[in-house]
Parts: sequence; structure tokens; C-alpha cells
Amino acid sequence: MRFALIAGLAAGLSGTTHAYTYEWSGNVLARGPARISTSFTVLELKGDAGDVFQTGHAGFDAAFVQGDSSPAFDTSARYLYLFQDVNLADSAADATEVRTRVLPATSRAITSWGRFEGLGFADEEGPVDAANPLGGRVEGADPYAAHRGVASPKVVALGDTPDRGVGANVRLSDAWLTRVYDAPSDLKRGRRATLIGFTSNVAPTFADAVVRPVPRAPADPGSVVDGSPEARGILRLVNLVSALVLRGEVGLSEDGAARVGAHPPFRTLDQLLVLVTTEDFRLLLAFAQDNGYVRP
Repeated sequence: MRFALIAGLAAGLSGTTHAYTYEWSGNVLARGPARISTSFTVLELKGDAGDVFQTGHAGFDAAFVQGDSSPAFDTSARYLYLFQDVNLADSAADATEVRTRVLPATSRAITSWGRFEGLGFADEEGPVDAANPLGGRVEGADPYAAHRGVASPKVVALGDTPDRGVGANVRLSDAWLTRVYDAPSDLKRGRRATLIGFTSNVAPTFADAVVRPVPRAPADPGSVVDGSPEARGILRLVNLVSALVLRGEVGLSEDGAARVGAHPPFRTLDQLLVLVTTEDFRLLLAFAQDNGYVRP
């Protein structure tokens, strides 16, 4: 899907007079059985103790919980990128992972990543939830287009609300920012997550990226039987798309995408399994399920 909030090479935010950036605040809806609405904003460093990015929530910095292998919260970085996932009430599935695609150059520039315990977004309509994505949706608009330009985003505590938010384990690998919602605390239908985010010295710009939920896939690729709808869907995917798509859209490792892309048409799953890692296989299965390659 298309999403405009990624870091790139553009500058131009240094002239803002407040921490929140109007241009980079809004929401985007992911395709797939789990309908995830991801609200987002970008803030600039302002230097106030305890809330250096001026979210407006006292003690914001102390709410940071480091993601896997993350350094401590970088309070000297120029930008803070924040996200909040909501699994909509009409979703067909609970979500176990949500991945946001960022440019490879950006992922190398990220200085810390994790979640902000007990905190979420709010706008003029109240806290973000299944009925209120940040800034709302535009009637008649493409449901999968990023809706930007929220004039009054803010950060609030979710402790006094019925849905206090599901905390994610945040991982950064290659060019993916992944939120893992482990059972039994999956991001269930109608539930929201707490804020997650990362710090960077690279400013945001417009580009294509991907925000999508990843269903729980078998840990053992051998549990997908050759000839099953899932196996046929994966083979349909790898035989139809290029190595560039496998790398940039599906999210395969650079080596995995190159090996699969260089192979002649795959006729059996066994031919594929010798070329990909378990993680690459999970990504292929998830993408095939999300995008109509798996058919009855």
C-alpha cells in the first residue's frame, strides 16, 4: 500500500514553530484480513527536560521502553517519529505483527526505537481508537491513501480509558519497523496499541512505503503442504513478481530476494524452501495471504 511518512533526504521542517508537524500527522489504513489503521506524526527536538520533543505530555521521555537491541531513548536526535496501531472493529482477524517499511538509508540512521508505555494519540474528537483515527477519514476518499494534515495532534495517557492499549515489542531489522503483539495480548479486533516510535536525524519526505499486518505464520515452513492453497499462493507470488518487488514490497532479505528472483519458474515448494530462510518464508506466506495470491 502507499504511505507517505518515511524518512528520506528532504529537509524543510526546521522552520516550524511547534513540535508537531501538520504536514506529517495523520493516518493510513493497511490492506489485509486484519484491517490496521496506523496513526502517525513527526516531532522536532525542542529541548524541554522530560519531554524534549514537546509532545505536551509531562514525563513523556520516561515512558519509553526500549525495543529489541535499541539503545536508550535518544533525546538528542532531531526528529521523533510516532505511530499508533488500531485493529478496526470490522477487521477479519486479530493482528500479531504490524510492519512499517522504511527506506534502507533511513533504517541505518535510526538512533533508538521502542514503545511508550500507556500513551496514545488524541485529536479534537478525543483519544485515537477504532472509531477515531488521528484526524478522521475523508468521506469518499481512497480508503488506503494516507490522510495527512492533522492540525491538533497530541499525546495522552490511556490509563483512565476502558482500552488502555496493547504494548508491542518493537524490532528494527533491515528496512522494517516491526511491532510484535504476542499472544495472548494480540492486537485483537477493536483494540488499539500504545504508541511506538523511533528517533532519527533524517527528516521525513514523500515516498512509497508499506504498512501492513502480518498474520501469525507457521514457525516450521514444512507445515505448509505442497499443493495446499497456501503453497500454491506462495508459488504464484514468486513466479509472478520480480526480485525488486520481493525485496521492496514483500520485505525479503537482499540475498533471499536475489536467489528467488534469479530462479526459473518454481513448480514445487521444495524448490523454493532451499533458497529462503524461515523469516523470508513467513514474509512470503503473509504477503500471499494479504494480497489475494492464496485462493481456495
